[in-house]
Amino acid sequence: MTLINEINIMDGIKNNRENTLKHIQMLLNHHYCMNIKNSKIIFFLNMVPLPKQLFLKHTDNTVDRVSNIYTFIGNREQFILPGDIVIPNKIFSPIPFTFPYIINNEHHLILSNVYYFEVYITSINTLESWDSMNIGIGFGYSGVDLVNSLIGWSNDTIGYNSLSGNVYTGQYNDKYLKPFGPNDTVGAGIIYNENDYTVFFTLNGVLLGTFKYNTPFKIIPLVSLCHCNSVLVNFSTMEFKYDFTKHIDNNVLSLHNEYIKNALFDRNLYKYSNVFLN
Repeated sequence: MTLINEINIMDGIKNNRENTLKHIQMLLNHHYCMNIKNSKIIFFLNMVPLPKQLFLKHTDNTVDRVSNIYTFIGNREQFILPGDIVIPNKIFSPIPFTFPYIINNEHHLILSNVYYFEVYITSINTLESWDSMNIGIGFGYSGVDLVNSLIGWSNDTIGYNSLSGNVYTGQYNDKYLKPFGPNDTVGAGIIYNENDYTVFFTLNGVLLGTFKYNTPFKIIPLVSLCHCNSVLVNFSTMEFKYDFTKHIDNNVLSLHNEYIKNALFDRNLYKYSNVFLN
């Protein structure tokens, strides 16, 4: 389905009250690329765009992507790979928002004030190893320096790095957790609080630590890659190792939803996408 098809589904929701639930079901399944059954209208009202892949244009073809498997094929430069869209922000998004996840091979939606994703470091390598190999995971803003930098070295970013095992927050070594590498699954989550955020990191399904995080910017998930092993990025396309739902607190922080507003009244999803990509 294209974006135009999604607009057509929205028209069906507006113009055909008898089949409203059917159209909502179609839209949710298309939007989240899932086969979700018996969805509730509340999930539609709190639906927002979420990252589906990492942005690679700045890597000059030194990082290859097949599906959501990313392989470093370059000259050992450190690249930060941002998600293709920013995560919900209470200025223009509902908090809690609709978040998809998989458990026991079944697709589910949940209202969540937590955004979470994971990276699995595979045993597949395409290059000879070297001493300074590193993989990072975390959050930052869309204007962060993406070349020869680690997540957390720039202000308003926070990242957990494989080589040192440290979490960095704005150039500072905030805390030592644990190094990670091939066959490990590392996760990063962000909890929306009333006035700030709490970031947490996981390793192989175990919570390692939580960190206060505050930034005025729109937030984007980040993965850094300078490693001989490929990584698989899980944006809710498979079951998570860690149960992020234990952090959910459904206190309402925002009722704004520019996506639904534009889609239902302006019929202009492109306008909404631009809000999130800038």
